[in-house]
Amino acid sequence: MSYNSTLISKTAREANFRAKYDAAIIAIHRNGEHISGKLGDMKLAAGDALLLVAGQDFTQHAIDSHDFYIISKIKELKKTAFLQAVCVDWRYTNCDNLGSFRHC
Repeated sequence: MSYNSTLISKTAREANFRAKYDAAIIAIHRNGEHISGKLGDMKLAAGDALLLVAGQDFTQHAIDSHDFYIISKIKELKKTAFLQAVCVDWRYTNCDNLGSFRHC
């Protein structure tokens, strides 16, 4: 998350994340640690890296918001073509090591 993001200190639920971005958070990585628990109730913080399952409108919503940076498209699901797995890194850093998301 950028340090001037409108999502800082809000939960995904409070921010209406799914509807606003056409995406669901399936993992949060913060300060080198996997965050567990009810992800919709976790307060988002500057520097968070999120693993998302996103619909086809996600990219446009993300670009329009300037709240975060899309680092890489991980995998497009062939059976449900409208979904994409996307890694979003709020700090604009390298997201090559996805081993930290292995618990998802």
